[in-house]
Amino acid sequence: MKSKCNVWEGLRSQSRRRFLTHSSAAVLTMAAATVLPKSVKAAQWIAPTTSAGLSELDAISFYTDSSEHRGLGLDRVDFETPTDEANYLAHVMFQNMMKHNFRIHHSGLSSDIGGAVEPNDDVLAMHDNQQSVSDVYARYQTYFNDYMAEYISQYLQYGYKGQENVDVNDRLAYNSWDMIKAHANIDLAEKGETFKQIIDELYAIATNYCQSNVLGQYKQNASYWLDELVTYYQRDSTLESLLNDCAVNDNADNRFNIAVQKVNATSAKIRTLNIAAGRPKTENTLRDIERVLFGTVINGVAFSLRWGSESDQYSVLANEENFLAVARILQNNDSPIQSQFWRQFFSNNGGVYSVWNTFKGLGLRDETLGNDATQQALTRQYPELATPVSGQRSMTDVVLSSLTLLLGVGHFTWASATDREEWDNPVELIGLGAAFIETSLQISYEILATKVTHFLFGNGTPITDELAKVMAKFSQFLGKLTGRVANFINVERRIAESLFLGKISSLVNKCFVGLAFIAVGIASWNLGQAIASGDTADIVWASVNFLISGAAFGLAVAALMGSVLAGPLGIVVAIVGIVIAIAQWIFDALRQPEPRPSPIQRYTNEVVQPADLIHADIGQYICRTRIYWDRHVCFRPFDVKTMNTDWEYIQSVEDTVGREVLGTMISSQITGRTYYFGGDFDYPEFGRTDRFFSDGFNDSLSYEQWNPDWHIKRCTIASECVNRYFNSQALFLCEDSSYRKNLYFTQGIEEAPQSSDIIQLPSSRPQDIIDIVAVHQQQSCIFIVVCKDKHVYQVKDGRVSLITEDFTDGYPDDYFPSLTTVCTGDMVSIFYTLKLDGVAEEDRRLYQTIIERDEQHNFTQVRLLQDMPLPEGGTSWGLQIVGHYSPPEGDNDGRHEFILVTQNRYKRFGAIEAKQQTQSEGKALRLFGGVEFYVPNSGFHGFYKNTFIPR
Repeated sequence: MKSKCNVWEGLRSQSRRRFLTHSSAAVLTMAAATVLPKSVKAAQWIAPTTSAGLSELDAISFYTDSSEHRGLGLDRVDFETPTDEANYLAHVMFQNMMKHNFRIHHSGLSSDIGGAVEPNDDVLAMHDNQQSVSDVYARYQTYFNDYMAEYISQYLQYGYKGQENVDVNDRLAYNSWDMIKAHANIDLAEKGETFKQIIDELYAIATNYCQSNVLGQYKQNASYWLDELVTYYQRDSTLESLLNDCAVNDNADNRFNIAVQKVNATSAKIRTLNIAAGRPKTENTLRDIERVLFGTVINGVAFSLRWGSESDQYSVLANEENFLAVARILQNNDSPIQSQFWRQFFSNNGGVYSVWNTFKGLGLRDETLGNDATQQALTRQYPELATPVSGQRSMTDVVLSSLTLLLGVGHFTWASATDREEWDNPVELIGLGAAFIETSLQISYEILATKVTHFLFGNGTPITDELAKVMAKFSQFLGKLTGRVANFINVERRIAESLFLGKISSLVNKCFVGLAFIAVGIASWNLGQAIASGDTADIVWASVNFLISGAAFGLAVAALMGSVLAGPLGIVVAIVGIVIAIAQWIFDALRQPEPRPSPIQRYTNEVVQPADLIHADIGQYICRTRIYWDRHVCFRPFDVKTMNTDWEYIQSVEDTVGREVLGTMISSQITGRTYYFGGDFDYPEFGRTDRFFSDGFNDSLSYEQWNPDWHIKRCTIASECVNRYFNSQALFLCEDSSYRKNLYFTQGIEEAPQSSDIIQLPSSRPQDIIDIVAVHQQQSCIFIVVCKDKHVYQVKDGRVSLITEDFTDGYPDDYFPSLTTVCTGDMVSIFYTLKLDGVAEEDRRLYQTIIERDEQHNFTQVRLLQDMPLPEGGTSWGLQIVGHYSPPEGDNDGRHEFILVTQNRYKRFGAIEAKQQTQSEGKALRLFGGVEFYVPNSGFHGFYKNTFIPR
């Protein structure tokens, strides 16, 4: 067993592979390299052009629209959004270090593969006159050894997905790699402390190559400037200014995102100076500082809420409980002066309810809590609230701000991080009473910001179930608000419209993407503590994953990398809010020639297999194919492991009669037969499943065995369900001669449907049914029925119940270019695309809504799991998707795996679930990309999705 880097101290006792299976969202495609040169690349020690003062230090930001370092062999890269160049360079260094490690251990393979894994020696020689890339590599060599197979494999897969003419044997080798597992391994490693330390140290080096080394003069006296910068951001006046800058509005100045960049830059500078000073401040201290910065951003958002009215759902003035909670805090807090002032205030003005009613009548509906109009209206009504501590109005020294800011913080956290029930009361849970300065009428913005961040993301101690739930709610709010699913109205969008002034689409781009972005970095701190509490860790990271997968700042990263998520891809590190899109630009900037094909099989045997990254040989589907020399369309096996599409050399059975209704072929677990019900329904064909690819359909059910209702002329969907007691039931969607449909329920796949077997859907017509899927191995036989009116039903032992009236969360149309439903274990997935006005075909997404069991074993829990880019070159119509489930076994967690086929592209992806789950909250799933490849004119016509044949 190899020794591991100290990813988390508490996990040292776990084996490498067991430790790595507890992972989460898809990860960065890092690459491979060769030997570090002994020479050191000269750092760019250019004389600074500014004076070394605190204001100049605070103004330093490495955000830029482009990067070019020809002296390092790095061509110009134009960023789509302003990007921290130092962080970009840090990840460039990291990739080359991984390449270096690969060449050390596999010099022959590295040479044979060629340009795709050649390092950039100039990058490897970078340094900042304090430490070098070589020093960092020497300190963390164990990390690079342990995860080399995962990183190199993902990098090679990235090249593979873009190749067209791949040798068949190489294709089978590529496809056999278990990239879901590889992505999971990297993902967990990159959530650990070691990876964060590596990136922090590389970032410190990178600053010497940014903006003429403007930070270098401060690094020379790092201890002094570190203390100065930290002290500066502990002052209330500084935090007040930052809070003002974080106002949510849709003005053209982009002020909010500039403030978020400032938060990111400040955090990065503090960490860089700490490294240069020899790390005098602990990681916990650094995180405390960053929590204050993030909390200040949240407080700025909260101070931007509009008042609304009593009739505006989700608005401040419709939330009486929040006002009452704030009034209690004001009158009973850690400051005797504050408490006395507010008790006297409410007493003089008729009590808390009287003040609240007055607030509702002041005509403040379209004003924000922190603007001048609010201040003037309230102080005109209540002059005693205008008493400043100093001679100038300021949010920290006006008594009124204590009331309005706490009101905003309480309401925003209620709207974004709870179930939004009347009894939800974040104000008292947050502990805002501690933010009052004991000897004055002021409020401490440092304490307030810290308390808010603790409520949303914890304080570094082990995460409780309650905190995990808050994280999940807040992440869902931001993820759904900023995600592509927000193209149509959902609950989160309606809440945002009620909370803020301005056009929501503009606010999302200018404010909420940045807020989601910074929340990812804060949330990532908590996994180390959450691991110890089992499934709580998965709830935490499922929350972060949803936030990431929804966020619009993902750009095209997922499409570029073959990852399921438009996620951080390994760039979520301790530095708050690292730019997600960096991954895309790294690959664009470092694009290398395609690897030569000959070494791939050697690589599979020498690297992938010893790392236990070969996909399990679990089974196959029957698919429908035709190549140009086939006389007829043929049935062929589609192997899950190899995904072999070399149809000419795969065993096949000709379909001479045109069995084109894909949803009517079933491989029965009960009878061992494969049936086709889409032809002559009076005499359905069947053949032995274990001999299907030699004998095909060689028999049919006789009249004595099968005598259906005479009205039935054809079947369009057939589905068999087998429960855990090996009993079966079946559903048939059939048409009569007038094309009128009925849904029939029978007690087995060979029991012909009769008129007495017709079952009705309460609110939908049989004509509306799009798809049916069986949920196997439950206590009862269960089917899920999906309709084009967006209703979804459960049929349990013949009893029909409505699961949801709208599985899309607000899609206004009833047309789905593609929709298919698959069951994997105890989870049903509805995959679908949408027809959205104004959205180009290439920008459309594939959505996955899942349905899970409740504690009564009914499928009632519906949630959007993810939306993902379509495979490159794919369209939103005609998608073919199948899914299968591998239960937990040994050290391996359960796996939900899916295969997607578009016109010429194949993709295997999946989700991993931990053994321990919190049933009431739904499964905590970690989503990962797998293998993706291109086959021109492949001849694939579709899956018969109910024909999975396990091995």
